[in-house]
Amino acid sequence: MTATDEDATGVAPYVNVLDPEFYVDPWDGYRWLRDHAPAFWDPKQQLWAISRYDDVMAIEKNGALYSSFFGSRPHIDQTADRSMINLDEPAHHQQRNLVARQFTPKGVRHRDPRCRRRDRRVRSGRGDRVSTPGHRDR
Repeated sequence: MTATDEDATGVAPYVNVLDPEFYVDPWDGYRWLRDHAPAFWDPKQQLWAISRYDDVMAIEKNGALYSSFFGSRPHIDQTADRSMINLDEPAHHQQRNLVARQFTPKGVRHRDPRCRRRDRRVRSGRGDRVSTPGHRDR
């Protein structure tokens, strides 16, 4: 989608935030959403797309009104999936605290040599791109 899509036709473009192609170059699409439909209802996908930062933050902070309990993906029952993205507070925060330190600059720097070794092995054809779950590559 380009900024001129609406101008040329006079019709609002269809935005599908579930389409992976949307994220190849999402800037015009998000600009259109922010300018014309900051709370965009997609009747095809049956979901809301919220495009303004302050609105997203207000929704994130109002767990009583907006819940992730039923999941983060439309059309899929995820009530049994208790991964972090599908949790409301305080459970989300508790689970996030278990992994947060691993993604600080210090935590990432600590893993850098191991990641670089794995990358070199994969690129040279000596390593697997996907290892067995729980396998620690040294």
